[in-house]
Amino acid sequence: MNQIRKIAWGAILLLDLYDCNPKKINDKKLLKEFSKELCKVVDMKPYKNTELVNFGVGKIKGISTHQWIYTSSITIHFDNQFGNQVMLDLFTCKKFDKKIAVNFAKNYFEGKVLRAKLIQRGHR
Repeated sequence: MNQIRKIAWGAILLLDLYDCNPKKINDKKLLKEFSKELCKVVDMKPYKNTELVNFGVGKIKGISTHQWIYTSSITIHFDNQFGNQVMLDLFTCKKFDKKIAVNFAKNYFEGKVLRAKLIQRGHR
């Protein structure tokens, strides 16, 4: 029989930024450094190095990064073709301050917040 989990496993921060600095969202070194710095700011421990890929076809093409953390992961997609956007997902079972994470990303990429939502995961 399936057991229903009464408490959340963790939370995911869904953050969409727009009008970001195009130089920053195209600088692969800065993109890799961002994940490490975000880990420090929200007190997470990175696991190994940030993975960075530049892939896609035609207009659906861009840079994405993935940083494993000991409590889950940070995945970011960068769109430099339609509004210099950053789409960040931070999923973790460790508590963190949403405002600190959002403000850090906003300031780092010099963007404007379109959406920032924290959703509890893994319970019903």
